[in-house]
Amino acid sequence: MADGSSRSPLSEFLLAAVDRLRPTRRSSRRGAFILRFLICANLLALVVGVPSLALALARGQPVSAVVMLLAFMAGVLGLLAAIKAGVRTALVLRAEFVVLSSFLVGRALVSRTLAPEQLDWLVLLPLGALVMTGPRADDAEDRGSGAPAMVVAAIAVGLGALLFGLHELGVTLGQQPQVEAPWAQALNHALFVLSVCGLMFIYDHAVRESKAELVRLRQLLSVCAWCKQINDEERWMPIDQYVAERHRVPLTHGICPGCLARHFPPPPGGDPD
Repeated sequence: MADGSSRSPLSEFLLAAVDRLRPTRRSSRRGAFILRFLICANLLALVVGVPSLALALARGQPVSAVVMLLAFMAGVLGLLAAIKAGVRTALVLRAEFVVLSSFLVGRALVSRTLAPEQLDWLVLLPLGALVMTGPRADDAEDRGSGAPAMVVAAIAVGLGALLFGLHELGVTLGQQPQVEAPWAQALNHALFVLSVCGLMFIYDHAVRESKAELVRLRQLLSVCAWCKQINDEERWMPIDQYVAERHRVPLTHGICPGCLARHFPPPPGGDPD
């Protein structure tokens, strides 16, 4: 987990992407975790968006549906650019919610008939909020609350109810529904599963990298600038005691040439040996 040899190729790709896209400013562990998750989640949105666009073109969907997909992908690219530019994380989070919810609502209003699977995608809203605001295993003092996720879940439910109401009133783009081919239904289901499982994988990846960073920080030893003792879990000890306890290395003592000359100088005119 902490070294590159134990990471999967996908994790290595995500790490490289995060290194390229994250801002240069320093952030807290919580901020670094959220930025890592946001970058990977937006990359996942692009991965899902490309086949969705290909599916829309292959099925000859209305121009409005294609335009919404293109606008969504442009919004995702804009979010990645904002992250790279160092825009405040709170603003990026709000923009992320607006971009995703607007796209999901817009796609559901393209057709006169509301398909149940269109509402299923709204689960991505509370799911994303939950993994970004919940407690993390890398920080024992983290007391994250699930309240934001519950609020977003209520909003997702409200959006679903709004879509039902708008369809009942006929407030849609008025496109005739198309009969879904079996392969199109299977692909749409696969993209939904990929999105949900992808968010879970990204969350796990972000937590693992946060834990690895914490391990690296804890591996930095605090050494007294005067007596050279080492601080090991708030316990100061000589370096030989630290090595013996932590690394189980048997020690023996000697004297270096510099200390020999300083503490045991040869007598004047005497034999230095």
